[in-house]
Amino acid sequence: MANKAKTNNQSNDSVVYKVPIAFAIMLFMIVLLQRLGRFYQTSAGYIALRDWFHVGAIGFSAVAAVCIALYFICRKSLVRSICRYGIVLAVLAAFSCWLLYTFWTTYLKDVYFLHAYVYCLYMVELLYGWEFFFYSLATCFAGFVFFRYSKGVGPNLNSIIPAAVLLLILAFTVYVANQGAKSNGSVQLVKKISLFPADINAVLLYVVCAIWAVCLIACFLFEAVFAYYCMFASIAFELIAAVYYTFQLK
Repeated sequence: MANKAKTNNQSNDSVVYKVPIAFAIMLFMIVLLQRLGRFYQTSAGYIALRDWFHVGAIGFSAVAAVCIALYFICRKSLVRSICRYGIVLAVLAAFSCWLLYTFWTTYLKDVYFLHAYVYCLYMVELLYGWEFFFYSLATCFAGFVFFRYSKGVGPNLNSIIPAAVLLLILAFTVYVANQGAKSNGSVQLVKKISLFPADINAVLLYVVCAIWAVCLIACFLFEAVFAYYCMFASIAFELIAAVYYTFQLK
């Protein structure tokens, strides 16, 4: 019992510094991207930065590959923990560089969102746990898709690719919720891991995923105006869930 209490205290102490650090890094990255984006929009910036974004895409991809290899090869917990962070950050950086290299500043706002999305999900997991993490994973990305669709939606790649990614996220969320409900909070991924409490509210995750799936289909039928209202619905759902999960904290 004493060891368990000591572990919980150490976990709570780590949250105290991990959340502010993650928030500070998120703000730094968004400001940095804004500055780079403004410069990159100019002809001088395009000439100066485009090749560097190409190098960054390749370099960060290599870093991600090395981190993945080390994660599976090395058995030291500290190295594996560092590699987990390295994989996520390197993939995020590589994808951002690739978007900026390939599409110039067309998807710059999407890059802002992706960085905020990843860091905010990390903070949500630290503060609230995996149940609200997966709720936010689905709801925030749904809000992002509806925001894009509010500017126009149709049978084209700019609409289909975000829809496909959202459907994958919804399907994965339903899968982990179902696994958690059946196995007292454990989920079978690469190996069986305990993610949720034994009393996971899987129904809530099922319902919210079903709502966003229906809204996604409806956006293609009713187009941009409907997507605009869905975007605000996703914001409301996220705020209400934040209040609900805050009261669930013990």
